[in-house]
Amino acid sequence: MLIKKQTGFTLIEAMVTLSVLAILIAIGIPSLIDFLQNNRLTTHTNTLVATLNYARGEAITRNRAVNLTAVSPGDSTNEWGPGWTIWSDFDNDGQIDDCITPPTNCVDFNGDSIVNDTEIIREITPGGATMIDGPNNIAGISLAEVDASLKSSTLSYRGNGTLAVNLGLGVNIAFTICDKRTGEKGRQIEISRTGRARLTNNHYLCP
Repeated sequence: MLIKKQTGFTLIEAMVTLSVLAILIAIGIPSLIDFLQNNRLTTHTNTLVATLNYARGEAITRNRAVNLTAVSPGDSTNEWGPGWTIWSDFDNDGQIDDCITPPTNCVDFNGDSIVNDTEIIREITPGGATMIDGPNNIAGISLAEVDASLKSSTLSYRGNGTLAVNLGLGVNIAFTICDKRTGEKGRQIEISRTGRARLTNNHYLCP
């Protein structure tokens, strides 16, 4: 009579296996979280650079000013985090609003039978917990022809693609992108006077 030998884990082997698994999980989870956070920062950085260069290209194509305005600039450390609007002002009143006067400048851009003075070219909403801090004191340096209420949260490209700011040579406009982590985890984007946006610091020191 053949007796089949039973195979399996003993209680001690199972406990050792679970202990090793718990150690591996404890080591791996922080690395996974860091990976996901870094990936989110990279995604938002690429989105910002791409849309800044897109707005510049639209200004050149249209040969008229194209503006970027933060949609919720109340948080001084995260003015641009909730998103931004790319728009062009057709009645030159400097505001994102409905066209009132003169009526000859009113245009129905989206086919909804309502004429507006503003063409909303694109709206970007990054989402997530990433904080995007825009350049400080834009109101003092920007030459953007926008309403006073928008100056502190608006960048403008001229029709030739240059940034409508009054900067000295070698001085750039900077955006910083951080999350809840401190230390050299963030990113920094700079926009030159010619209007080109690029990543300049991949290890920005976040507060």
